[in-house]
Amino acid sequence: MITKAEQYKLVLGVLLDMQACLDANSTYTNVNGHSFNLNERAGICWHVLAYTPNHSITGIGIGYLIPFFERMGLDSDYPVEMQITSCREEARNIHKWANNQYNPLGEEGKLRRKLLKDLIQYFKKELEEV
Repeated sequence: MITKAEQYKLVLGVLLDMQACLDANSTYTNVNGHSFNLNERAGICWHVLAYTPNHSITGIGIGYLIPFFERMGLDSDYPVEMQITSCREEARNIHKWANNQYNPLGEEGKLRRKLLKDLIQYFKKELEEV
């Protein structure tokens, strides 16, 4: 199992790669000497899990981001969608049926982009303190 600082660096790397794609208005980019593909149908958690090594090595599993969402005062399962609706079923459907979860023209996309930036700042701050 890796250290907390190493976990934070891995997660921050994924978040920064996601932001680089969004900044380039592209689903694919080369950043820091490697390629990254943003899946517009998937949320932030999916990207963190898909782009970090196995849970047994890193400890970064399905519930890894939940404590961070909760510290930010967000819903643990649908941190973006539950800002739009108070109905969990509706939140699940918003997430499930979105073709582009980062669309800057829609409310969900704006909130997800803001959450991504907030998480980047959060992990940068946490790395300074670890």
